[in-house]
Amino acid sequence: KTQLVAAGGLPPLVTLLSSGNDKVQEHAAGAIRNLSMNPDLEADLIQEGALPALVALLSCHEPRTQLQAAVGLRNLSVTAESKTKIVEEGALDALVRLLRSPDAQLLEQAAVIFRNLSVNGDNKLRIVDSGAVPPLLHILQAVPPSLDDAMGAEEEAAVTAAQDTLRRTQEQVCGCIRNLAMHADNKSRLVHMGVLAPLLDMASVPNARVQEQAAGALRNISVMPQLAKRIATEKDAIPRILGVLAVQDLKALEQAAGTVRNLSANAELKEPLVVAGALPLLIELLSSPDEKTQEQAGIAMRNLSEAVQ
Repeated sequence: KTQLVAAGGLPPLVTLLSSGNDKVQEHAAGAIRNLSMNPDLEADLIQEGALPALVALLSCHEPRTQLQAAVGLRNLSVTAESKTKIVEEGALDALVRLLRSPDAQLLEQAAVIFRNLSVNGDNKLRIVDSGAVPPLLHILQAVPPSLDDAMGAEEEAAVTAAQDTLRRTQEQVCGCIRNLAMHADNKSRLVHMGVLAPLLDMASVPNARVQEQAAGALRNISVMPQLAKRIATEKDAIPRILGVLAVQDLKALEQAAGTVRNLSANAELKEPLVVAGALPLLIELLSSPDEKTQEQAGIAMRNLSEAVQ
């Protein structure tokens, strides 16, 4: 890869991204995708104008070319500089359109890019302003296909692969919302847009990575006392959050314990948490091998002790 760049192959490749030939564009985008896997080449790719060309290809009519361009942007969206430049090149509108694609692979790549971009503070606001939240929530509301005893091995494998792809995509979406919810100006906006019910649904799926990100998003939102109360008004919110405390995954446990800590700071939520069975779960977490989880559980126990005196 570095030899190709050293030999002067990058400028003509970037030029071919704007070719009028669909196949040429696809192969050029595939080559750029491969080059983008090398972090040492990022500066060269940006300098030669790869970002605007890849962004333009997100809106082309060939799904395979769109996928190559999306993976290239995914690879380039990791560093701080690229997170800003990709948005400055106008990628958000095209990425929002990809979130409505029927192609599961494109959805997954778009979700990963949004999660990467949402790490940047300014991008947190821009993404919400771009209209990305409704289609992101639509992905969380998607139901994975079901296995059937009558299926053959090949069909069963295809369904399992589709289930795995959807859960990976939902993990990325929850991670994006978790990042967006870190910004104080986004918390209430996200709640108003309807993120709570889908996040609580994701906290209940049997997938630790999805649960971790969903609980992390709820934790970030529940930092604001009035929003902690709002979370508790959702159907079965407290039992579903406490349900994450029973999973055997340290990362998910930490986020759920942090959410319970935030809820337990609200005087009106102490008794509902105790009645729902929070205390035995928190007591068990005091013996967690993870010190952060221990800390969150300990503070929640202190808060709830007022309700059992």
